[in-house]
Amino acid sequence: EGWLKYQRKLYSKKDSNFMLNHCAKLEELGVPLRQRNYTVATWDDRFQQLVEFGRVNRHFNIPNPDDPDNFVGEHTTDVAEARRFYKFVSRVQTEYRALQKGL
Repeated sequence: EGWLKYQRKLYSKKDSNFMLNHCAKLEELGVPLRQRNYTVATWDDRFQQLVEFGRVNRHFNIPNPDDPDNFVGEHTTDVAEARRFYKFVSRVQTEYRALQKGL
């Protein structure tokens, strides 16, 4: 985990020591502490996105947007958004496999 990512994590958690001693200094320097300008999708939002992907594509094999051989598809216009969707589906699959194994 990089240093700036860790600072942003402290900022998002409103860590009292960070907020008191470091936040203002970083903001004075112009360091962006807020995460990128996107709305965090809920589990239900991502599920609906998966349903729509399946309806449009007739399968649930979500392409990895970081693989240059894959086409991201028309279901998303933003690679960062495609990456978040891909990670959501990957986590759901991993959790499902763990549940099947009784973990």
